Amino acid sequence: MLQYDYVVDPSEAVGRLTTMGERAENSRPAFTKIRDRLLKDQRENFESRGGTFDEKWPATSKQTMMRKHEREGNPGSILVATGELAAAAKGGKGKFTRITKSQVRVGINKRIFVARFHQAGAPKGSRRGTLPKRTLVGITDESRRFSVTLLAKWIEGA
Repeated sequence: MLQYDYVVDPSEAVGRLTTMGERAENSRPAFTKIRDRLLKDQRENFESRGGTFDEKWPATSKQTMMRKHEREGNPGSILVATGELAAAAKGGKGKFTRITKSQVRVGINKRIFVARFHQAGAPKGSRRGTLPKRTLVGITDESRRFSVTLLAKWIEGA
């Protein structure tokens, strides 16, 4: 009888898995690239008036346009009064980013109080009337796939 014995030495596999575990515990290098991608999406979303996250913003109401013109002399763009929200949404002053070993967070600083109302919208009957939802922060399917792929490659050491 012909026989072939193959002895498996698990030490190489154990070493690779240990390295992968260490990389998974601290994914900051991958998260830095993911943060940059998410900030780019956020900027493009603001510049396209919601087009990046597939939720085009509704037009500004006539009442709001009149109020903006009277108060600021600017009937201008959607979500631009002082420029503070626009700057934050485009990745400038007022943006929020945090990277830890296990997560990346991107958004608009909570000090820009109006952002939360625009993100969620406000129902009819609220203090200032109806405020349509205008998504400022999100993630596209493409960026989600990019993030998962990049993180997997980082952990694998590729």
